[in-house]
Amino acid sequence: MGVGSSRINLSTSQIADTTNLFNSHNTHTNLLSRHPFPSTSSAISGLNSHMLDPQPPAFTSSATASRALNSQDLRAANEQEYVPEILPCKNQGVMVPRTQNIIIGMSTGALFDLRTDHEIEQQHGAKAYSDYQIAHENEILNKGQGFSVADKCFKINEKLAAIGSELKFDVLVTSKNTPSSSVRIYDSAKHHGLPLRRGIFAGGEPPYGYAQNMGADLYLTLNKDDARASISAGLAAAQLVPSCMGNEHPEQLRIAFDADAVLFTDESEQISKRDGLEAFYKNEEDKADIPINTGPLYKLLHRLSEIKNLFPLTEQPIRIAVTTARAAPAHKRLVKTLREWGIDVDELHLLGGMSKGQVLKQFKPDIFFDDNEGNVLSGAEHVNSAHVIYGINNQSI
Repeated sequence: MGVGSSRINLSTSQIADTTNLFNSHNTHTNLLSRHPFPSTSSAISGLNSHMLDPQPPAFTSSATASRALNSQDLRAANEQEYVPEILPCKNQGVMVPRTQNIIIGMSTGALFDLRTDHEIEQQHGAKAYSDYQIAHENEILNKGQGFSVADKCFKINEKLAAIGSELKFDVLVTSKNTPSSSVRIYDSAKHHGLPLRRGIFAGGEPPYGYAQNMGADLYLTLNKDDARASISAGLAAAQLVPSCMGNEHPEQLRIAFDADAVLFTDESEQISKRDGLEAFYKNEEDKADIPINTGPLYKLLHRLSEIKNLFPLTEQPIRIAVTTARAAPAHKRLVKTLREWGIDVDELHLLGGMSKGQVLKQFKPDIFFDDNEGNVLSGAEHVNSAHVIYGINNQSI
């Protein structure tokens, strides 16, 4: 079936048959099995939740919803996100599932180097910034901190297309600046070979709300206030900090995640802060078989796992590490939680409170996420690092 405004022509009897099929649980399961998602029960459960509710409540693992579909008109489904498509059938709607792309929202300042431009705005105001953009719109911008992530996402799309998968990444660029500034942004993207399409130029308004409403799985920005507000609103977000950048693995997207308050909630970290490390380790041993609740970047990890499961181990376009201050025996609950989610990671770094910088230097991720500002700065000495402003470590920030 096509996308956009395409239509399906069915007879009345065919539509009735289709309605009966979609009312059958077994048939629904068969339809899901046609899509190359994880085969574990937990992954299917997560997929069902994701497909029924494209924007689940923030940081929950059991966000499921049902939709009452009732329309005379055929709705088109946007090719970049899941939207129910309604077939007219005596006021009975038939829902046709579509695969949702993985959407990475990114501010223009994260994608390109706009430091000089932002200095002009801070010193002389928005009008001077807009005038500067128009006057220099034929000058190509240099790559910013987030460029490598965006570039590798589009390269993975080529590999996904080669195996016939409908899944793919979409990069949504956002800006508080005027529509006129879009000319320079898209010309620079074209110059660097980045096939950007979607964008929001909000003319002074905060743009992260648009990213959230457009289904972003991650939002990257240089602005701490925007990153904090995005997290508070339930959008997975992080602030890129000035970092050492490299591209040691041009054919593979590498991501390192902290565990607590990033992939998980900060529930265990709160015990450590309140009662000390001994209480933390006892809690993790006692609850080793109880999964930890999902944190702000869980959804991103889940979506990346969907793509990884499409490729053999020897041809992985994505490599994921969990780089955590945890150590044994607290590792068991972490591993069992990931297993419960149906997610396999490639590397686990149990550092027991040691500095993360040297380990990240060896792993060489395109981006490292952590909630602890000290860990972020340690990582930034060696790799591109981002601060997840969430949880007990950030209450005073």
